Amino acid sequence: MDIIVVELPNGRLRSSSFHVRFSSTQVINSKDVEIFIYINGKKKDVKMKLAKSGDAYFSLDKDKLDKYIIQQSNLKIEDNNNNDYYYIDTNFIKLNKNKHCSLIPTEEQIKALDLKQGKNEICFAIETYLGGIQILKSNLYFWPHNIKIILWDIDGTVTKSDILGVILPRIGIDWYHEGVIDLINKMSSNGYKILYLTARAIFQSDATHEFLANLKDKEKTLPHGPIIMDPDGVFSSFKKGIVQKQQHLIKILSLMEIKNLFGNEYNEHFFAGFGNKETDAIAYRYLQIPMKNIFIINPSSNISQLGDKEKTTYLKLIESCDKIFPKY
Repeated sequence: MDIIVVELPNGRLRSSSFHVRFSSTQVINSKDVEIFIYINGKKKDVKMKLAKSGDAYFSLDKDKLDKYIIQQSNLKIEDNNNNDYYYIDTNFIKLNKNKHCSLIPTEEQIKALDLKQGKNEICFAIETYLGGIQILKSNLYFWPHNIKIILWDIDGTVTKSDILGVILPRIGIDWYHEGVIDLINKMSSNGYKILYLTARAIFQSDATHEFLANLKDKEKTLPHGPIIMDPDGVFSSFKKGIVQKQQHLIKILSLMEIKNLFGNEYNEHFFAGFGNKETDAIAYRYLQIPMKNIFIINPSSNISQLGDKEKTTYLKLIESCDKIFPKY
């Protein structure tokens, strides 16, 4: 899953969680192995460790824990029955009296990554007992604090439907809404950062990155942006999304973590949100996106703008893009 690092006005650095999970076939008989981190092809002096489950974590000294890490590690949302439904309980685990582990690096560790502004390629490498060297790749986006972000759900919003939008492009059939690629590119050229959302599980990360990279409209591709996924496994994602109908809670929690990266200095970073379900609108409103900047599309490519009875389309939004999403 992609990672976001934000530089605050005072120069402080904050990072979202490093959700790094090796499959069981990659980590047979491997535990507490060091994970080496490469940024843009260069090895860095920052390491993670591997748990028996295949999850990676940072080992932190209790005395050096940042207050921000503790706050982020206790993020949670309660469902309508007031029961904890989904929360990041692996971010902050006591190993013993003096050691803790976290999915969030310290500021010192972030600085040691020596990031460039914008997109950075990040690689996690381990050497296992039986499988040799195993590698996971993702992207890390280093952003300033004063940006504006537009949230884009992928399945059913970029594509015409959740499932067929994944299957049909693999056999050469375009299944995206007309005008969506042009619109997203125009928003990006106006200065907005694009953040893609999906309820797909973290094990589908490579396939999702490849899917977005291969979407084309007259040779025009989608602009780069972080892809935020469900950090749990496939079965858990299916249960939450299909059985419990609570995909929006996954999105809210992940986006809350990103929102907290910016602190209280700048509170308008989530500028607009696009989705295809009522629950997407609920998630976006929870994050205080104005109703006029929330757009919900149906399978017929008709778009409802919350608070407005008139329907629109991506093609019409392209014409009015500079007015709704002005350059900044």
